[in-house]
Amino acid sequence: MTRSVVGGRIVGAMTATRYELRILGRLSPEVRADFAGFDVSEAPVETVLLGDVVDRAQVQGVLARLHAFGLEVLELRSVPELPEEALLGQAPDGSEPAS
Repeated sequence: MTRSVVGGRIVGAMTATRYELRILGRLSPEVRADFAGFDVSEAPVETVLLGDVVDRAQVQGVLARLHAFGLEVLELRSVPELPEEALLGQAPDGSEPAS
């Protein structure tokens, strides 16, 4: 049984890991469309893809797609999960965080 993930972390019985990939240069609209499951942002000389990956095979698939487009991966790293409260701007007890 496989479940789709939209903004979540669970796919079937597997937990996804969030990965950040830094790519040399800018991605064309066509290449960006091929990575629709990732958040795409641009830095001065690179493009950053941020998305959830279920397992090593999926990481290798993403890298193979980037290679097929002739793109150079500068960095690949897993990034820590933020607690849901941090994403909502709340302290762990549900109150507004102190500033």
